[in-house]
Parts: sequence; structure tokens; C-alpha cells
Amino acid sequence: ADGDLANDTAHKTHDRLLQIVRKVPKEQNTSVVVCGGETIDLKMRVFVVNSEDAKAVGDYIASHMSQHPAPFVLLARHLPMAVLYDPQTLDLSDASVADRLRKQAKTRTVKVLREGIANKSLGVSTAMLRGHMGPLEPAHRLESTLRSLTEKVEGGGEYIVFPARNKASSTPCSPRKRTGAPA
Repeated sequence: ADGDLANDTAHKTHDRLLQIVRKVPKEQNTSVVVCGGETIDLKMRVFVVNSEDAKAVGDYIASHMSQHPAPFVLLARHLPMAVLYDPQTLDLSDASVADRLRKQAKTRTVKVLREGIANKSLGVSTAMLRGHMGPLEPAHRLESTLRSLTEKVEGGGEYIVFPARNKASSTPCSPRKRTGAPA
């Protein structure tokens, strides 16, 4: 986004937020097509909902709602993702397997968000993504479209469900835990 961090930001928080901006994983550095057909570069950050980074960005946005342009723009308040995997072939007690599935979830999240932004009917613009309409406008525009991608899963809850890719083969696992059709 085009905005600068406000002067009233505590030093420690300021440093953390700058680090968040600087350290964007390569799979979250992307380009998106906005409503006018223009392609722009976008540095997305995908956070686990309760992470310290998510809290720092969320707290900053909450305390600077009227800042235009905003230095951070929220694309989704909460994007529940579920990874389907075969426990016969993937052992989640292996940290490298769990890390790989987390990375797949973040990569899929970027894809879902890019597709939502590219939906011309939502009117997500360059100015919006650069914070000129405040920090929450893109999230408001994308919310119902993202919600429509969720489906109920066994055990409760609604998630955007995708099959895990097994490192040994490029075929996805079977979707055994779905309980209903996509919403």
C-alpha cells in the first residue's frame, strides 16, 4: 500500500511492522489483475489468524481506520482453509510435512485472493489495493465472494477446501471429509 506508518506507532511495533513489509515470502509476491484490466505487483502477507504478525497488523489497522492512504490493506478478515490429505501417506507428526502443508495452504490462499481481485464485478481497483480508500475496502468487496467458496466439513465449520499435494507424487489426495456441496 502507499501509506506510511503513523508517527504515533510505538517503536517496537513500528520495527515489527517494517519487518513484515520487508520479509515477504516469494510465493506471496505476486501480480494481480484489477477491475480496469491493469496488472499490478502486489506483496501479500498471509498470516495464521492468531500469529503475532497478524495481531500487530490488525491492531495497527484498528487504531488507524481513517488513515488514507493506508500502509496496510486487508484483503480478508478471516479465510478458513482446509487441506485434504491422506493420513496413510502423510505423517503430520513430521514437522517437514506439516510445514509443507502450511506452505501449500498459504500458496492456495494467494491464488484464491488473486482470483477474487480479478473478478471485475467486485470492482477492486489499484487505488483500493494501494490503501487510498482505507484499509478495509478490499476486504469488504471480496467478503461475499470468498465466503461463497467455503463448504461444510466433517467435524463442523466451513472452509475453502483443497487437496494436499503429496511430495512423492503430484496427484492430489481424495476429498474424504467433505460433508456437503460447495456453498
